[in-house]
This record gives sequence, C-alpha cells and structure tokens, in this order.
Amino acid sequence: MKIIVNCGGRYKNDEKAENILNHHVGYIDSLMYALKKEFKFRLPAKLVLRPLYYRGIATMAGRFNYNPSKGYSMALHIEECKRRKNKGEVIVKHECAHFANIMLHEDWGHGEKLNKMKSVCCKLSPHRKIRRKRKP
Repeated sequence: MKIIVNCGGRYKNDEKAENILNHHVGYIDSLMYALKKEFKFRLPAKLVLRPLYYRGIATMAGRFNYNPSKGYSMALHIEECKRRKNKGEVIVKHECAHFANIMLHEDWGHGEKLNKMKSVCCKLSPHRKIRRKRKP
C-alpha cells in the first residue's frame, strides 16, 4: 500500500502541516499491515493522507473516506494534531480502526464493532513500536 501525502487548500505551502502528515506515514503503514495480518483483509493499492478542512469550529479530529473514483483517504485535523501531546497518534489509531471495521464488517459507524477494532489497534501499537518488515 502506498500512502500519498496531499496538502492542498489553505495548507498548500504549509511545511508544518506537511511535516505533521509525513510524521504519521510510517505509523499508518505499520498499523495497517499489522491489522491486515491480524484480520486477513486486503489493503488498497493507495491511501491518500490529507488535512481535514473546517470553516468553523472543528467537531472532528479525523475522517476516513472512500470515493469510487479516487479511492480511500484519511484526513487529519492539523491543529488538533499540533495540540495533542502524542501529535495525533490516537486519531490515527481511531481512523485505522474505522478502516478495519469497514473492510471486515462494511460498517462506517461508531458502535460496538468499532470499539473492538480500536482495542485491537491499541494492543498492536502501544508506543509506535510496530515496524513493518519489507521483503528485499
């Protein structure tokens, strides 16, 4: 799976926003492969990682989307990632849990199945120690 960082809109030339997104690329990659191995589902060929845009007060810290013509994307609220002590890793775990829940149960909601996925994500990645081993 290839993770593509795409900063656009008001973050188009914002190096700090791009650095925050790039900070999470390896973590997302490792966590997605760990979830794939744990639950035996297929990963998409690509995932677009982008900032989450708001015109008013933010009510979400992250969002996982699917567009049939563009594929899967994960959006992170840049200001929320900056504010958090862990730089948004909890947000990333939550969005990866959504992805696993979608792939396994075709469920986009916040219910009991998502809570089980989040608990698995927390067990798989306690302190960014997951590292994906690539074949040479």
